Parts: sequence; structure tokens; C-alpha cells
Amino acid sequence: MKKIFVMVLILALLTGGCAGKTTVLSEENAIQQVLKEHPDFPAKSGDVKTIRVPTGGEYGAAAMVDYKTNAEKTPDGKYQITLTKDWHLVVNGQTVFSYWKYMVGPDGAVLAESDDRDSLPNIMK
Repeated sequence: MKKIFVMVLILALLTGGCAGKTTVLSEENAIQQVLKEHPDFPAKSGDVKTIRVPTGGEYGAAAMVDYKTNAEKTPDGKYQITLTKDWHLVVNGQTVFSYWKYMVGPDGAVLAESDDRDSLPNIMK
């Protein structure tokens, strides 16, 4: 009986049954959590992806939009993930530039700040 108890205890410890286990968050995992809501953005910090986005209008105008992902580790071990979207357009005096800042920890991602101006190009039609 003692051998069975010891075997069950060892098995529980090996499969992660320890209380107080801390989860280490990687930059890659933090970015992936945010990209669930924004799949068009690059999966690596510092990368830029340029996508042709239709802006409408009679002649099918489009803008070359830069999507950028940036990750910064905070002193408490979390990550601030910033997504930016630069349309390289000005509409009615407003620059069409959107961003979303997330704080990501082991428990998930929380939107901390954003300014979404993606609807401005629709005014140009």
C-alpha cells in the first residue's frame, strides 16, 4: 500500500500537481494572446506587414497599410503589446493611424489603451 501511495505522489508531482506553480510568460505567447483579436498583425515584435486595403470610391481606391507589432517586457514580468496600423492617409485634417496597447500576463490580455481611426477612410467615398 505504501508503494502505491508513493507512486501516486510521484506521478502527481511529475504531471504538474504542485501548488504555487508559477507560469513564465514568453514574448511569443504574449503576442499570440493579443493576435487572437487582431490576426492581421505580424507574430513577431518589430515586424511590419504591409497590406493593400480597399478604401472604396468610384475607382476602387486602396491604401497600403502598415501593420506593426511591438512587445516590451515590464519590470513585473508582464508584456505590453502595442499594435499599430498606419494608413499613410490624412482625412479631413486627421491622420489615419490606429493603435491598441495590451497588458499581457499569465492570466490573459487586457486592452489598456486604444485609438481606432480605421473608419476615417470611409469618409473619402
